[in-house]
Amino acid sequence: MAGRRKRKFSNTTAELQLDPILRQKVQNVFEKKFTYSKPKDGIWKLPENFIKHKDDWEIKELKTLKSNLNSLKDKLSDKDIVKWHQHTTFMNLAGNVNSELRQTVRPELCTQAWCKFYEMVSAYDLVDLQNDTFNSVHLCEAPGAFITSLNHYLVSSDYSGTWNWVGTTLNPYYEGNNPSEMIDDDRFVRGSYGNWDFGVDNTGNLMSWQNIQQIKDKVAVMGPVTLVTVFKPATSKSGNSEVYLICLGFLGVDSIQGQIEQLCEKYFSPAESSTEIHCLFSKDEIPEDFLQQHIKCCTYFTSFQEETIHSNLNYFEKISDDFSQEIIGMKVCCTDLYFSKYNVKSIPMYLKITQPQKPQKKSCNHRYREIKRNEGSYNDRVRVQALQWEQRVLQYDTYDMDDSCVEWFRTLYPLEDDEVKNWACVTGYQVTTIMSSRFCDGKFVQQAQDIGINWKIEESKMADTTADCNVSSIISSLDILFNQSVYDFPCHVTIVSSAELKCDEIQKQEYVNKVTTVEDITEVCDHTILVYLDIFNTSTETDITSQRTLLKKLTKMFQVLSKENTVLIQMPSCLTRFTAGIIYLLSSCFQKIGFLPQPGKESLLQILICYKYAGVSHFLLEHCCHLVDEQNSKDSKSANVLLETVPILSLINDPEFVQFLMNSNENLLKSYITTIVSNVKQKMSNQT
Repeated sequence: MAGRRKRKFSNTTAELQLDPILRQKVQNVFEKKFTYSKPKDGIWKLPENFIKHKDDWEIKELKTLKSNLNSLKDKLSDKDIVKWHQHTTFMNLAGNVNSELRQTVRPELCTQAWCKFYEMVSAYDLVDLQNDTFNSVHLCEAPGAFITSLNHYLVSSDYSGTWNWVGTTLNPYYEGNNPSEMIDDDRFVRGSYGNWDFGVDNTGNLMSWQNIQQIKDKVAVMGPVTLVTVFKPATSKSGNSEVYLICLGFLGVDSIQGQIEQLCEKYFSPAESSTEIHCLFSKDEIPEDFLQQHIKCCTYFTSFQEETIHSNLNYFEKISDDFSQEIIGMKVCCTDLYFSKYNVKSIPMYLKITQPQKPQKKSCNHRYREIKRNEGSYNDRVRVQALQWEQRVLQYDTYDMDDSCVEWFRTLYPLEDDEVKNWACVTGYQVTTIMSSRFCDGKFVQQAQDIGINWKIEESKMADTTADCNVSSIISSLDILFNQSVYDFPCHVTIVSSAELKCDEIQKQEYVNKVTTVEDITEVCDHTILVYLDIFNTSTETDITSQRTLLKKLTKMFQVLSKENTVLIQMPSCLTRFTAGIIYLLSSCFQKIGFLPQPGKESLLQILICYKYAGVSHFLLEHCCHLVDEQNSKDSKSANVLLETVPILSLINDPEFVQFLMNSNENLLKSYITTIVSNVKQKMSNQT
C-alpha cells in the first residue's frame, strides 16, 4: 500500500504569486453567503392555518431571474456532456481540493460532498463541542460522506462526548428503487448498517408518511437534536444551482405542531396524495421584509452562477496557455486556502466509523460497480428517448455468449449454526418492478426491464417453448455430469413437474436407465440419482412472482432429498435479495452449484444445477420453515411482504458469491437482450 504523501503548505507563496485581482477572486470563493435578518422583535409569525390558499401567486423579480437563468442554461444543451464535464472540472477553482485530501489526509469516503460538509461544519457553529452528548440525524444521506465528514471534524476537534447518529436514505438494497433517483454506492452503508433506518416499508422513501413517523419516533428516543444562513461552499461547483440552508439555534416546533402535522399530512398522507395543493400561504401573509431579503438572496447567488456559466461558455475549447496557467495558479491557491482556513488534518484509522476488513472470511471488498456516465449532449439523449421502442432497442449492445460450460460456485464458508440462529425476517413494501439489483450491472437490469414491457412472446408459443427448453436443459445437464464422470451411469432420473414433458427424449439418452415423473417433490424415490424440479409452467414467471412458490418447494425439497442427489431447478433471474438468498442457501447444502448457459431464449428462466446434496442442518431447516410461516401469514396481495431469505449483509460480504451471482445474472440478461434484439431485427426485416 502506498504511503501517505505529506502535504506542504504553500498558501503564502501561492497567494503572492497571483495577481491581486486573481487572489481576491480566489478568496471570494469562500465568501458566498447571505444571512436573513429577523425583525427587531425577533419574530416572523406564521399563519394559523397552512395550505388554505389555492390561488397561485408569483414574485415578478424571482420569475425573471428563473427565466433568464434557464435561457442561459439552454445554451448548454448541445454540449457533449463528457467534454463539458472535463472543461468545467478544469475551470472549477476548488477542483483540486478533493484529490489533495485523498492523497494527504485520506478521509473516510472522501467525495465532493465530504469536502462541502467539512467546509460548512468548520465555518459555522453547527456542533457544540462542550456538550456531553451530540445527536445527529441525516436525511437522504447516501452514500454517507456528510456523516464521515462530521466524524472527521469531531475527532479533529478532540470532541470527548458521546455522538449518536441515525441515517436514512433510499435503500440501495431495495430493488424497487430507481437507480436514477438514488445513490447506488453502498460501501459506507454496508459498514455502518446498524445506524441506518429505511422506514417501515424498507424502501427508505421519506415521501412516505409512515416512514417519516418512524424516523420521528426513533429520533425522539435519542433526545434533542442539535443542529438562517444560506451558504454555497467553495467546493460546490460555482456553475450549479446548489446552495445550503444552514439553520442555527433550533427553537422547536411546539408552538406550530398542529400546522406542521397538517402540512405533512397534506403532502405525505396517501389519502391526501391527490389533493391539489398550490401555495402554503397567500402573498399577503408573508412579511414584506422577508420577501425583499429573499429576492436579494436569490439575486446574489444567481449572479454567481450566471457569471460562471458565461465564463465556461466563453472559454469552452478555446483556452489559451496563459489563461490555463492562471487557472492552475488559482486552483493551487484555493486548495491551500481550504486546508489552512479549515485546519484539515489526518485522523487515526481506528477513529473512523468503518474499519478495513482483514483478508479473511467474508471480506467486504467485492467489486464496486461504477455507474456509467451519460454520453453525448442533452439534446442527443432527448432524441434517443423520443425514438420508437424498436428503434431504441436496436441501439442496445449485443453479445457473443459462451454456452460451452457451467461456471460453478463452491462455498468456502459453511454456514455456522450460531449465525443462522441470529437471522431475522425482513419485511417491507412489495417490489412490483425490479429497477436495480446488488447482483447485476444496472444497465442490463434497465434494458431487460425495457424489453419486458415492450416485447411480448406469442401466447401460443409459450407452453411448447417452455416444455422443449426444459427437456433440452435436462439433457444438457446430464451431458455435463456424464462427461465429468461424477456418477455410475446409467442413472435414474425423477422429474417433478405438473407439465407434460417429452420424457421419451430423455429416456433415449445412453446414460439414463429410468425416468420417473411425479407431481410432488415428496414422491422422490430413494434410488433417484438426479431430480429435475420444475417450479414454473410458463416462461412469464419472474423473480418477483415466483418467490412464494420457490421458497415453499425448496424447503420441502430439503426434507426429502437423499445425500448425493443432484437437483436441476428451473429458476427465474436472481436479481432480488430474496432469490439471491435462496441461491446462497442452496450453495451451503450442495457440494457446488452452477447455472446452465441457454443462449437464444426469449425468457429469463434458467436451469440451476445443484450438484450432490450434502444435507441441511437443523437450524437452517428451521430457518426455512420459519420463512415459509412468515410468508403464509401474509396475504399474497399484501403490500407488506418478506423481502429477504438471508440477511443482505451475509450475501454482499461474501465476495466470491457476489461475483458468481453477478456473472450468472449478467450472462442471463445479456443472452436475453441479444436474443430479443436479434428477433426485433428479424421482425423489422420481415415488415420491409
